[in-house]
Amino acid sequence: MVGASYDFTAVKLFATYGRARSDTLVPKARTASLGASVPVGGGKLLAAVARTEVNPGNTRKTATVGYDYNLSKRTDVYAMALRDSITGFSSGTTFGAGVRHRF
Repeated sequence: MVGASYDFTAVKLFATYGRARSDTLVPKARTASLGASVPVGGGKLLAAVARTEVNPGNTRKTATVGYDYNLSKRTDVYAMALRDSITGFSSGTTFGAGVRHRF
């Protein structure tokens, strides 16, 4: 797995690429992802897409969008929505929200 990010101040971009090999159920997989974080108000608008190719012939696509709002230096609240699809299966949507406090 390799990743990089760059902060342009108005937007922070992220990219990753990874490969996995196994002798069991899934012989090979390759994943690439792109993401962005944009400061908005007291928090950040977040977005990301990822694509995983699994041999033999399956593809998984994931897209996420959300917002992370800072209540203080150590506490934030967040809400996210994720859309996930895999070749040959029904797609799904997941929503999540929470409060995070760093000690």
